Amino acid sequence: MGLQFSTIIITIRLIMFISATLITSILAYTTTRPCAQIDFTLGKERTLQAYPACSAFYSGTNALQRVLVEPGFKDGNPMQIAAALGITFGTAGWLALWIHAVLIEVYVGPPAPRWLGWRECVLMWE
Repeated sequence: MGLQFSTIIITIRLIMFISATLITSILAYTTTRPCAQIDFTLGKERTLQAYPACSAFYSGTNALQRVLVEPGFKDGNPMQIAAALGITFGTAGWLALWIHAVLIEVYVGPPAPRWLGWRECVLMWE
């Protein structure tokens, strides 16, 4: 049973990429990221350049400062790419789990009735 569900990881990635592409084409979504995460990814100079509201994080007045990040792939900004993929991760995980659970049941199919012999089972499926 574990082998069938191991492909969920691949399905999640496909769903995440497709849905993130759709979300970024709409351009109506924003999400928040902590300045500490942005600083870790971009560094202080690039963080302040792209997200000036993080100055409160660097001055120490608000260590939990969060800023709006627009998800997207166009600019090549790592935080925008992470935001686009992060928005879709939960939905992609549940959708992939559901897809694999249903498709495994369809593939395995209902068992043949026990009162049928082998020959009748073969004829029934033809």
